[in-house]
Amino acid sequence: MKRVLSSLVLAPLAALMVAGSVTPALAADREDAEVALRDGIKAFKNGDRRTANVHLLNAIQEDPQFGLAQAVFGRVQLSLGQYGIGRQALSRALKLGIKPTRINHLLGEAALEQGRFEEALRLCNPAAVSPKFHAYAARIRGRTYYAMGDIAQTRAAYEESRRLDPKSADIWIDLARFRRDMGDEGGAIEAAQNALRFGPKNPDAFVLMGEMARNQYGLLASIPWFEKALEQDGQNLRALTELAATYGDSGQNQAMLATSRRMLAIDQNNARAFYFQAVMAARANKPDLARSLLHRVGERMDNVYGVMLLKGILEFQTGAHEQAAIALRPLVDLQPGNDRARRLMGAALYQAGEFDGAIATLMPIAQRNDADSYTLSIIGRAHEAMDRRVEAAQFLDRARTPETTEPSPFTIAMPDGPQNPNNPAFAVPQIAQLISNGRAVEALSRARYLNQQNPGVPETYILVGDSLDALGKFSEAAALYQQAANIRFNEGTALRFVRALIKAERGEEAMKVLDTYISQNPRSVPMRMLLADYYLAVQKWDSAIAVLEAIRMQVGNRDVVLLDNLAWAWLNKDQPEKALSYARAAYDIAPTNAVVTGTYGWTLFASGQNTAKGRAMLEKAVATAPDNPDLRYQLAQIWAATGKKKEARALIEALLKNPSFRDKAQAKADLAKMGK
Repeated sequence: MKRVLSSLVLAPLAALMVAGSVTPALAADREDAEVALRDGIKAFKNGDRRTANVHLLNAIQEDPQFGLAQAVFGRVQLSLGQYGIGRQALSRALKLGIKPTRINHLLGEAALEQGRFEEALRLCNPAAVSPKFHAYAARIRGRTYYAMGDIAQTRAAYEESRRLDPKSADIWIDLARFRRDMGDEGGAIEAAQNALRFGPKNPDAFVLMGEMARNQYGLLASIPWFEKALEQDGQNLRALTELAATYGDSGQNQAMLATSRRMLAIDQNNARAFYFQAVMAARANKPDLARSLLHRVGERMDNVYGVMLLKGILEFQTGAHEQAAIALRPLVDLQPGNDRARRLMGAALYQAGEFDGAIATLMPIAQRNDADSYTLSIIGRAHEAMDRRVEAAQFLDRARTPETTEPSPFTIAMPDGPQNPNNPAFAVPQIAQLISNGRAVEALSRARYLNQQNPGVPETYILVGDSLDALGKFSEAAALYQQAANIRFNEGTALRFVRALIKAERGEEAMKVLDTYISQNPRSVPMRMLLADYYLAVQKWDSAIAVLEAIRMQVGNRDVVLLDNLAWAWLNKDQPEKALSYARAAYDIAPTNAVVTGTYGWTLFASGQNTAKGRAMLEKAVATAPDNPDLRYQLAQIWAATGKKKEARALIEALLKNPSFRDKAQAKADLAKMGK
């Protein structure tokens, strides 16, 4: 960008104007226009595009026949995302005598953004562009090829652009985004740093750094970067959009609202601003207001995944379950890995009585080791509704104790061309499958080689870590997860890192990682559930309750694990009524689940609400899961307290021989109290 403007500024103005002399009557206008043009160029170089726009408008108003002013005005419009206006200004510049080779690259950019790819490639052909702008033209060709899905040509064009102008911030910005999309986040971080280095006043460079910081460190770490972009250009809509989205994702609803209002002050019909406000209304359980705001969005964001999801949520909130499922179907088809949309669609189908449809929709989640209890519960309930008791019991049992494996982070783009074992997009899922099949030694060898070939791809470090974890080398696995986190500290990586540290008996370090992640991503449900587990384990009941209640306010009252944990925490806080309400709610969701049944029974007994029913519940739980030592110990305690001391003694004596039973000291004390 700097070279483009320098060339326009330093070229003799007479050579860029229409051939012929300027009449005396117009000389003063041209002189004033030139002053405004220079002020506009100066503001543009300083990253203040809105001020530059004002100066350029003044230049054109002073002298509408000033071709150079029209050309620079067109360039500024492109930077503001006003591609139609920019194209018109550039076309006027051509008519006023600006040579096509001096602005074809800009016309090519406008054509690209308006979806005319072949025209963009033609205008940005080196033969059609002055050598001074070959780097710019190559960059636009790269963006065009990427839009067309030609990865090889994209890479070649970007590398050509970088070679021709290695100090262009714009080139490094586009290259960073391309590398990130290809999974090379290490390379993307390097490119983003170069963009800021060569464009210290370029607001797009600050926005890019914010995007990278959000992936690398977390939501809150990105906010200062977006604010710096706004210091350069207070009306930068991209920076405001990213800032509002980050506020929303981190739960800062008032800040998101204020930022959306700033967007509307610049563009009173801004679709994304209305969308952000609709999201806030939906979170506040105001579906009518949310619908009204979405109506103002119109069809402008129909292809945006978040809008599709919000429409489904609003239908679900108002009980229009069939309509919710219809609204969510396109999103699930487009994003089969979008678990939130899939869960909501499955729940909508279940509520609409389409039980087979609900099961089919949710099974891709249920078949994974990290399936959540809500999904498993819905499938179990759907089977119950169709009188499939065996299948229902299987899923409801899993709902209480879902396996705590990490969600898959393997979501990098699939390139075109033949399969290449050195390409992460092809090799990562293959190696992950080896680990799942118990072939960790083979997976480790392949993962290490892949990592050496692709040191900027965080998934390759995770694969090495997963292989080591499967082999029981937890500290080594943690070191690899840390390297992955240094590139991209997302939820899946953080969960792996924390759990590896816990398994390596490095609990203090694990808690530091957990605290760091939550401080940046305060709405992360899995990480806060892990934090609550820690508080429960060390009997910090107040802390556990605070975390769990905050999660419940966010996700609702359908997560069995959440409700069960709240029951235990409140019971240990000597609040039996609250404990019982949560235990009963969990049992209502999963009545055939042994552990949930046991929790309900123990809470009934311990609270004194209904000892007989509590004993019956524990007996039912033990009959369902006879190998669960915790349930058997609870039953023994209830038997001892209700006159069945002989049975209680026999049960405890058997438990003391069980190596997986953890409360042996307390059990021995109980035996001593019973006497002979």
